[in-house]
Amino acid sequence: MNESQHPVLILTAASGLGTFAPAWRLAQHFRQRGISAALYCLEQCYSANAIEQLKKTQRRCQADFRAAKMIQQLLEKQSVDIVDAIDKDKFADLQTQWQQQHFTRCIVFSGFWLRVLTELAPELLTQFPVDAVHLDAVDATSWLHAQTSVQPANVVVSHHWLYRDESKEINLLFPTETAQSWPARANKVLCHGGGWHISQFDEVINELTAHQIHCDFISSQDSLCHPLVREIVSHNDWQPWLQPEQLPTLTVADEVISKPNAIDYFSALVRNSRAIISKPGGASLLDSLVHATPLIFLPAYGQYEQKNAEHWIAQGFAIEFSDWLAQGMPWSTINQLHLNLLAQHPLPAIYGVDSNASSH
Repeated sequence: MNESQHPVLILTAASGLGTFAPAWRLAQHFRQRGISAALYCLEQCYSANAIEQLKKTQRRCQADFRAAKMIQQLLEKQSVDIVDAIDKDKFADLQTQWQQQHFTRCIVFSGFWLRVLTELAPELLTQFPVDAVHLDAVDATSWLHAQTSVQPANVVVSHHWLYRDESKEINLLFPTETAQSWPARANKVLCHGGGWHISQFDEVINELTAHQIHCDFISSQDSLCHPLVREIVSHNDWQPWLQPEQLPTLTVADEVISKPNAIDYFSALVRNSRAIISKPGGASLLDSLVHATPLIFLPAYGQYEQKNAEHWIAQGFAIEFSDWLAQGMPWSTINQLHLNLLAQHPLPAIYGVDSNASSH
C-alpha cells in the first residue's frame, strides 16, 4: 500500500486509554509500513464546558469507585447524547482538514464517533469505507449510543471484533512479536486501574505483599512505600484534545519516561510480567492476548466489562482475584492460564500483512 495513495483516518476517544492506546498503536503500525495514518480523538471536538465536565468526572471517578459505577450506569442507559458535547466550529475545522487529506479508509474505535458523524456529517460516511473496531466482548457504551443513529442507506460500516461473547473466534488488531516464555518473565505481576486509575487496590497490595509477590503498580499518585512494590506514576498531564498524539508521562523511581515511549514501556511491563491485575477493560484483554499474559480481574466497571470478564474466564485466560486468593495465590494457576493463551498463537490479525481489513 503506497503512502501517497492510501491515507487512513483513525478516529478514537481519549476519555481513557482503553480505546486511545490501541488506536495509537495501529497508527504507528501503518506508518511503519509506509502508510499515512492520521489519528484524531473525539475530545478534540468537545466544547470548553464539555472538557471541564470530563475533567470533573475523571476526578470524581478516581476518588470514589462507587460513583464511577453509577456514572457508567447512566451512560449505559443513554441518558446523555454525545452530540451535545460537540463544539460545531471545532468539528467543522476537523472536516476541512479531512477533506484536504483525501482519505481512502476510516477506522473507528468509538461508537460515539459514528453517532456524531451520522448526526453532523452523514455525507462524510459515504466518501470511503468505514471499519468499526470493537475492543470488548459485547457492545460497549459508545456502540450502544451509535445504535440510536439511523445511518444513510448508502453507508456501509464493516464491524470487526477482536473477540466476541459466545464465540471462540479471536483476532489481533495487527501482527505482533512472539510472546515471552514463562521462564523468561520476572517473578512479579503488573497492577493498574485502567486509564483513569479507578480500581481499588488496598486489599490487592496487602495480599500480594503478604504472599511475598512483587508487583509493578501504575497509579496517578506516588502513595505507596513497600520493598515489594515498584510504583509507576502516570501523571494527570494527558490532554490529547490539545495534542492528539500526546501520551501520559510516566515516572518510575524518579525517572521520567518520555511521552513517545510511554506505551512501549507499558507493553514491556505486560510482556515481562506473569499476570496483569486490573479491571476487565477491552484494552486489557488485548494486552493479555498479544503478550499471552493472564488477567486477574478486579470488579468490573459497567456491564460490558463484566461480560469481558466472563468471556475471558470462560476461555481459560483469566481468573477473578478473589478466586486466586482463595486458592492461596499459586503461580501454577497463572502458568496454566498463560499456556492457554500461548496455545492460541499465532493469531490472525484484522489488519494483516497487506494492512487491509480482513473479512472477519
